[in-house]
Amino acid sequence: MTATTQTQASRIAQAGARKMTADKYTLKNTTIAALYGTSFIVIKHETKTRYITSIDPAKTFCTCPFFRENREFGTCKHVCRCREEAEWEAARRAEYETTGR
Repeated sequence: MTATTQTQASRIAQAGARKMTADKYTLKNTTIAALYGTSFIVIKHETKTRYITSIDPAKTFCTCPFFRENREFGTCKHVCRCREEAEWEAARRAEYETTGR
């Protein structure tokens, strides 16, 4: 699917990200220290399809077809979902550092 505007691409990506539940997808953080927290492997359980996704603002990308077709908009459902995961993990880490639990 090709988007024609940034708004359209974002809406499509966000709608897709909402459907990426834990029973359907696994998000694995990379083990490369320099990329930890910004780069993920996304696995779709049903088809075993894997995508490499980076949410680093300087080099956001995904290997999925939607991202390739809409590269100029810099988003897809995998990028959106990985950003949510990174934000959640950062909040959890901050809570642990503050409270110790």
